[in-house]
Amino acid sequence: MERTVIFQHVEDQYGIQPEYLWSKYPSYAILRQPQNHKWFAILMDVSADKLGLLTEQSVPIMVIKLEPEAVESLQADPAFLPAYHMNKSHWVSARLDQISTEESYRLLEHSYTLVSG
Repeated sequence: MERTVIFQHVEDQYGIQPEYLWSKYPSYAILRQPQNHKWFAILMDVSADKLGLLTEQSVPIMVIKLEPEAVESLQADPAFLPAYHMNKSHWVSARLDQISTEESYRLLEHSYTLVSG
């Protein structure tokens, strides 16, 4: 799953473009709900060992907000890991190298809806 595909989908669906907030991490992109400015996704490449994996390779992830029950059930799938730098009850890290385009769109829509209130 390519980040550019996600960014194009979010722009087409919601009129949102990624924001890059950190000069130290210029590739870390957030996707923010335009009315209330809450984040609904963060896309980044993180060292696998920081995610609890037994390698030091960089892993492309998308951190998204979901209901706690969904977060818990998804983590039975190796494509999903505890949220990186977010509340682990309400956020989950999806490995972009292991999920389908359709699944990423579904998760983004769900996260967008949750933060929209």
